[in-house]
Amino acid sequence: MFEQFRANEPELSRIQSLIASRDLKTAAVALNALQKTSPNDPRVYSIGADLALAANNPTAAIDAVSRASALNTSWVHPRFQRAQALTVQGKLQEALDECRQIAQAAPRYLPAVELAATLYRRLGDGAAAEGLLRAAQKANPTEPGVDFLLAQTISATAPDEAIALLEKVLAAQPANTSAMIQLAELHTARGDSKRALKLAADALAIAPNDEYVVYHSARARGEQPDRIPASIVRALYADYAAFFDRQVLKILQYRLPELFATKIRDRFPGLNINLLDLGCGTGLLGAALGRINGYFVGVDVSKEMVEQAERRDVYHRLHLVDLGEALAATDANEYEVIVATDVLIYVGKLEQFIADAARVLRPSGALYFSCEAATEDEGDVFLRSTHRFAHSKHYVQRLCESNGLKLAEIEDVVVRQEGGQPIHGFMVCALKSQAI
Repeated sequence: MFEQFRANEPELSRIQSLIASRDLKTAAVALNALQKTSPNDPRVYSIGADLALAANNPTAAIDAVSRASALNTSWVHPRFQRAQALTVQGKLQEALDECRQIAQAAPRYLPAVELAATLYRRLGDGAAAEGLLRAAQKANPTEPGVDFLLAQTISATAPDEAIALLEKVLAAQPANTSAMIQLAELHTARGDSKRALKLAADALAIAPNDEYVVYHSARARGEQPDRIPASIVRALYADYAAFFDRQVLKILQYRLPELFATKIRDRFPGLNINLLDLGCGTGLLGAALGRINGYFVGVDVSKEMVEQAERRDVYHRLHLVDLGEALAATDANEYEVIVATDVLIYVGKLEQFIADAARVLRPSGALYFSCEAATEDEGDVFLRSTHRFAHSKHYVQRLCESNGLKLAEIEDVVVRQEGGQPIHGFMVCALKSQAI
């Protein structure tokens, strides 16, 4: 397809490596130089779109893929990049339409199928995702990637078929640890712990340092990790950030940031505060609270989520860091308000979190956080099958009191909706005494 531009391939590969390593400035210089010598090579503009997406500039990415497509109208990859850019812009229906058109024109081009299925699932339309993947399976009957995606999509509604699909994947790709872990979880749910343990052990033997494999292998053995590894949380939100707000606000009916913002205004009406937003995500607390008369600092482990939060133009600083590391690195008596909204679901034991938060709060400061509510049978801390932790009120109360924090409020709340069912939790406001 690009025979006349074969001489460009080494430099294009080098530029792609620079983008992958986040050396975007060097990549841009090299790409501009290549564009001057080969202005008619569509790959130059396609890689320019990759560079723009890496720099969180979807508008520039769309401009670049338009030039690539004009130079080669039959090449589908730029159209997929356009769908990626539209997703980043939050134009989900346009992105879906583009992916569907690609799937019709080039049914073997699987990245578009995967993106469309992801968009459907995130928007709560599992049936559409399943239909899309079944059509892709007919067009690609021996493609393990399609079987894996379909198994993920139907695992809750058709677990037996999902198991069969994952076994088929493993027959084609014996070292596919993701398929092993998915299959182990399904066998655990069916009560076949022997098969689940064997699959988890096999995956661990292949990838002993992979946090995803280590975590899920421990789960298969019946162990309860102290927290969800940050790498798993990052992967969860990497493709979720662009439509996170629509998903959680409209579909999951998530209202915690608004509720916390109201409580903060009530307690600090002038908003003369320094505020630390732990697990800030896309900045929903910032959107609900608005500008404050002090430093508004957000931290999150997901680069994609932080990029969305930057667009709020509310936060003074945003840091790409785990909440525990952020607290540990913060001086004592630094903030009047600390907020952790729906993020402790990824943290099991809360001893260190509450101790560090109490240290970082200024006298008379307030710590606000939410938890999924553990049942009596689940005890103080319990890792649910959803891979989210639940905590008991008594446990939280003990920790606050032992760290010199007074519980001003502990209020029952529906954290979010899931599968049409309410997820029950509670909101906490704990105050530091005036004396240091």
